[in-house]
Amino acid sequence: MPRWGRRSAVAFLGVVLGLGAAAPAMAQVSDDLGVIGQLQYTDAAGNKVFVADVDVSIDDVGGATTDADGSFRIPVPGPGEYTIRLDIATLPDGVALKDPERATLQAKVSENADQRVIFPLVFGDGGAQGAESNFSVRRIVLGYVLNRVVFRTARNAGVSLLAQMVMTIGLSILLRYVFVYFFGSRYRVYKDYASQRANEFLGMELTNRDATAMAVSVVILIAVGLGLTRTRTGRAMRAVSDNKDLAESSGINVERVISQVWIYGGALAALSGTFFGFDTVKWDLGTRILLLVFAAITLGGLGTAFGALVGALIVGVVINWSTLFIDTELKNMTALIVLILALLLRPQGILGKKQRIG
Repeated sequence: MPRWGRRSAVAFLGVVLGLGAAAPAMAQVSDDLGVIGQLQYTDAAGNKVFVADVDVSIDDVGGATTDADGSFRIPVPGPGEYTIRLDIATLPDGVALKDPERATLQAKVSENADQRVIFPLVFGDGGAQGAESNFSVRRIVLGYVLNRVVFRTARNAGVSLLAQMVMTIGLSILLRYVFVYFFGSRYRVYKDYASQRANEFLGMELTNRDATAMAVSVVILIAVGLGLTRTRTGRAMRAVSDNKDLAESSGINVERVISQVWIYGGALAALSGTFFGFDTVKWDLGTRILLLVFAAITLGGLGTAFGALVGALIVGVVINWSTLFIDTELKNMTALIVLILALLLRPQGILGKKQRIG
């Protein structure tokens, strides 16, 4: 082979080897997976403000700078756990982390999609205010007043149970807009629970707040069940639920029992609203679960406490399992399917009793 041919072959081989050596280095970071997020805060007027030009980095991987929408994305080489850091020095004047110790977060990236991280920010002394707990005496008093003023009058007028349930839906809509009129529609959060990292509990990934809410809910369910079966008040409630006229003829003060149901029901609803608002407290919070509640009590059986419990468990499990087959945004659609099947196959509900109409 001529000398120039050997030189060309050597040069070509060197280029190929160089590209081969460089390829793994370039392939270390893939655009298929990454850590994403958006930096924003709420000003004094309740408006969202996006924070641009802030540096965020991942150890031994790379970094990114937030764009005009406050968004960033850092590609990672593959699934795994990464340490992501926010450069506090690049935050605008007056903007700071809500929790200064959370400038460094752990992001666990799965093989399916990007992992989102949240750096809660505040502006000055404003920012998102801690939401007041819904579990208060005012909610209990509200339940008592609604019963005395609205539903007691409806019962005396002979309004059916189903019609009263429809009345509660309309009344809830009215109360929501009254709340908006006086307090505004700004979203709020619990400061202590704004952003928590998920941990593994019995094979499930849950935040501490969700695990606590689940544990307390189980205790409350057991307490309610024992109260309905073992206490005098609970037995009176069940008797009134089964047959109000017979309960009244046996000496039970029906109106007092119904008032107690409204008081305890208001307390439980307030507690559930507190748990449901751990993510974000919104003025229309109840609207998102209204259909689910209606489906649960219809499936379990109108007027039966344990039926509502059974129906709620079934609807909750079906809705969350449905995300294995359909998009998460469509999961509440399964509640409609459950409701339709319940009305077609067993109109009285699982634990309800058939009643003659007319």
